[in-house]
Amino acid sequence: MKDTPLFLPGRRLTLALALALLAPTVRAADAPPSLAFSSTAKGNIFTDAQGIVTLKVPSSVASGTLTVKNESGAVIETRPLGGDSGEVSITLPQKGFYALDAEAVQADGAKSRGATTAAVVGPAPSDEMRLQSHLGLWTVQGDADLVLAAGARWNRRMISIHKLGENMLSENPPAAESVLFPKSPFTQVGVMSFGLPLWLMEPTDKKKSFGNPLNKPTDWNKLKALVSAWVRQQGENFPDYFEIYNEPEWQWKGASNEDLVRVLATIADGIKEASPKTQVLGPGFSSIRIKDPARLDLVTAKGQGLFDHLDGLVVHAYVDGSAPEKEFIQRVEELQEFLRDIGRPKFPIHITEFGWTSGKGTWQKPVDEITQARYVVRSLTLLAALGVENATYFCLQFKAAPNPGERGFSLVHDDSTPKPGFAAYANVARWLAGVKGTGTWLRLTPTTHLVLFEKSDNTSIAVAWDTDAERVIGLPLVTSRREDMMGRALPASDTLALSPAPIFLEFSQAQSPTIEMLARLDVMRGGEDLALPRGGEWIAPTPLAVHDGRLSVPASAANGDYLLLTRDGQKWLGQPVKVIPPLEARPPVLAWSADQPEPSLETTVISHSTVPVTTRLAVKLDGTRDRFLEASEIAPGETRRLSVPLDGLSQGTRYRGKMAVDSRHEGRRDEISLPLDFTILSAAPVPRGKQPDWSQIPAVDFSGWDPFGGPIAPEDCSATLQAAHGTEGLHLRVVVRDDEHLQTRSGEDIWSQDAIQIGLDPDHQKTWEANDLFGLKGHRVFEYGVAWNGRQPMTWRWVSYVPELPVGVAEPRIRLSVKREGDLTTYDILFPWAVMGLDRPMAAGSAIGISLSLADADTGKTSRRALRLYGGIAEGKDPEKYGPLWLR
Repeated sequence: MKDTPLFLPGRRLTLALALALLAPTVRAADAPPSLAFSSTAKGNIFTDAQGIVTLKVPSSVASGTLTVKNESGAVIETRPLGGDSGEVSITLPQKGFYALDAEAVQADGAKSRGATTAAVVGPAPSDEMRLQSHLGLWTVQGDADLVLAAGARWNRRMISIHKLGENMLSENPPAAESVLFPKSPFTQVGVMSFGLPLWLMEPTDKKKSFGNPLNKPTDWNKLKALVSAWVRQQGENFPDYFEIYNEPEWQWKGASNEDLVRVLATIADGIKEASPKTQVLGPGFSSIRIKDPARLDLVTAKGQGLFDHLDGLVVHAYVDGSAPEKEFIQRVEELQEFLRDIGRPKFPIHITEFGWTSGKGTWQKPVDEITQARYVVRSLTLLAALGVENATYFCLQFKAAPNPGERGFSLVHDDSTPKPGFAAYANVARWLAGVKGTGTWLRLTPTTHLVLFEKSDNTSIAVAWDTDAERVIGLPLVTSRREDMMGRALPASDTLALSPAPIFLEFSQAQSPTIEMLARLDVMRGGEDLALPRGGEWIAPTPLAVHDGRLSVPASAANGDYLLLTRDGQKWLGQPVKVIPPLEARPPVLAWSADQPEPSLETTVISHSTVPVTTRLAVKLDGTRDRFLEASEIAPGETRRLSVPLDGLSQGTRYRGKMAVDSRHEGRRDEISLPLDFTILSAAPVPRGKQPDWSQIPAVDFSGWDPFGGPIAPEDCSATLQAAHGTEGLHLRVVVRDDEHLQTRSGEDIWSQDAIQIGLDPDHQKTWEANDLFGLKGHRVFEYGVAWNGRQPMTWRWVSYVPELPVGVAEPRIRLSVKREGDLTTYDILFPWAVMGLDRPMAAGSAIGISLSLADADTGKTSRRALRLYGGIAEGKDPEKYGPLWLR
């Protein structure tokens, strides 16, 4: 497969994975360690109530220690070791994750060590229950027996038809050389990738990596006939579910989205013609992309009729390392809303790739292994609660990954021993097997979640956790069984001890509790107690409290949503409560009007109090002095904008800290803490008819702002930026110090070597409006590239939210001059206002949204590195992360 623009989510299917999927893996034999662990279970994964791991201790050992820990590092057992220990049998007494470590000193003083991991996951669910599950786990390079041990229903099988010959269209096509879809214990989803046969496509550049490009066929009828013939060739083995194509928007080499949609629709029709029973799924995008003019999106695909050829929708759902309760599940909810809006509310959703990595070195921000395990459980639980048909986690094992970050998505190590995420997956798969319909997702506090399910075996269950910290809540429901995230039994109790690691509950009744929701109450924290509209013994999550039917919300309560519960006969009443502060403060923003010598931080405050509130602002930034706005009085119901001057700060420095909004009324005090993360950057004015005098404009060194791939040594690569603006447009000068300038690519591929990707948003100061059909949420957003191959400068436009400025082309109106002297490369760039969709210059005092990602490539190095100034490019395309460039 072809490389794609810098660090986009979902791009793990590199040449290494392509070859791994289609060929056996050969491993070099490792010398056995002096302290060797072994067991009778594959990967030390035991599908029983207990397990036994054996440690072989050489007779040369003088002394040593065996330590067994759980996933949190808590010690379960220690034993002394000696030369007479021989084979030590270690019993793993219950379900859970185990880390085993042996250290020894030989008689000659030499030290040795052996380590492994193990998991006891309990018996696999019955096929009757497992095959009702929403959960999947893609094997990739792992052992399918371990996917079965995990309790997954769904699996994925990637294939290619790019080697099929034209003889497939003859009256007597050849028999299949191999069975691509052997009988499987899983509900298998087939997926096509790696291009089409060259004889069938319009000419295109042959890729250097595995497979062929994906382009428009020379004959549409032949494409459909070829797909049908191939499906018939596979016969009864062809799967009941099939994704048209894996992430087609990144493999597409054709001229238009219309042609890509037609290719996908034609493949779908060819499959259905030969195998009417197969549920054909599409479009297979790398992310939940509802609207995106840079690539084919769901709105466009629907408008061009693709959905009429599909039986269900399939997408991938990666996020950049954030928790499942945030962007991840919000995007899925937006996808469901989109399907409702287009009249397909029951269209099945298949999410066949998503996950979190525990390794550094890829596009996704890594998490540690215990966090990965927690996210596995929470994401799968939420997807099941929303009724997603197929939630297939990526992945069991990806040994051939090109870097530790890609490999870190795996739930087992290279030797197939488990990470905590495998044990967590196996436990949630057992609990969620056989759930019926959707779940009931209750948000008990802004961070506390309780999800209720009913199951086909006449049981009802719940999964509960707190995303932030340990919390104890009352739950007077009779439970027949409780387990922690790893499957260890928990004692019965009238309370729930919650943490970021979910716990599981089974109720004694067949139906989950029926809850009638009352109208939401908005309550000011630290205010007067409020009478609840219904009586009863209310259960209130801490720190909220109910006494004699009145709700008390202390000033310490976090703002956000809570849920109170009480019994009402055979059912429960739920009272949603939204806690609001006496003085609400909006997220602070930078402001820098043309007549101000320095920028300021502004916030808008809104009083919810019935009496005047005295407020004071404090800005606390790392590495600099605190700044204050002295106390002022805010009237009841008043909305006011407050501003704190930011004098003496350096341009180009990334400042982090907080804004504290302190409010006081009637002897009570409330404080809101708002996080700060900003950079000050300006563009100097250029008189009409003149060019920038760069000697008078300070250069901003952004080498250390936040480089992608970790710190980059200054002698290896560093860069400065200068900016100016005038009637001609926006002038940028970027000076790069780089020991080697490497650029042999062209067109859309220039990003992969020494080049600069530049995001621009002339509407940066506007709000982002989700339903605004102009641009992207009301913004004209662009991503341009500039590069130099030693002979000529090159430009490219990857992203545009203005139809008159198409993507996938060079932009000749950009004036680009590049020179290299020694190890310095200087880029002088002029962006005319027209290439930002503007018909006149922007005014002084306004701000352009900007982001820079400067790639650093060196001969022989495959890792991706980039210097960055602001976000939104290198870590995933998100223009809301661009920062302001103030026009002075």
